Amino acid sequence: MHLPQIQPNPHYGDGYFLRALRIATPSPGTVLLGMEDSYHAFEISFAHDGTHVTSIDTRWHRHPMSACSGAVGAIDGMVGCRVDGGMRELQAYLDHRQQCTHIFDMFRLGVLHAFHGREDRRYDVIVHDAPQQPQVAQLLLNGVGVLSLTLENDVILAPEKYRGVNVFHGFGTWIAAHLDGEKVEQAFMLQRALFVAGGRRLDLAASVGSPSSLSGPPTGSCYASQPERYPRSVRLDNTRELWQAPGEVLRFLPAKRETGR
Repeated sequence: MHLPQIQPNPHYGDGYFLRALRIATPSPGTVLLGMEDSYHAFEISFAHDGTHVTSIDTRWHRHPMSACSGAVGAIDGMVGCRVDGGMRELQAYLDHRQQCTHIFDMFRLGVLHAFHGREDRRYDVIVHDAPQQPQVAQLLLNGVGVLSLTLENDVILAPEKYRGVNVFHGFGTWIAAHLDGEKVEQAFMLQRALFVAGGRRLDLAASVGSPSSLSGPPTGSCYASQPERYPRSVRLDNTRELWQAPGEVLRFLPAKRETGR
């Protein structure tokens, strides 16, 4: 996986990366979800009529670059999408490079949640620091482990079904061919979290106030990195070590809907 050319994090190895996602159905035809990790925190509320998404309201609580702020409006382009589409069908609805990758990914998971009529749930992804390989990444559903991957240089060593698969090259194609049902979503969530977890290896605190392009994603790969925004964007002081206080994660959601891990 490509990492920007900035100094390594001197504290890498002391903890782990945590990403939490809570999806709830406050009332029929509505979904509320919140996601938080070391670099992002946001909530999305959307309504649907059982066939199509009819409205979307998105709010940032924390984002890594100044140019990210407008992405909460970009996801409104998904109004009108069908709720019975799969992950790939939803991705094809618009140009995902014009979206915040993380808002877009979590929204799609929320749509699947609505379509299947699932009960409220919480996912937690834990990616353990691994100064020396291998690395372990775990996905929990309502506090119970549902998938664990052991990796070395981005290639899965275990479990056996996944062995030899690179999580950053062709993983989506492999998932579509070998998994089904919720296992597709679970593998997707782990892979997305692994990508972001790579940021723990970098001293992002030293980049605060500097141009986003020096520590952010490749130009044109997401909403914030589009050429019309990237040159004016800077890295914000919004990184949080969630592993130090996991009980505080997702506290911006209504208390009655957030039970903790």
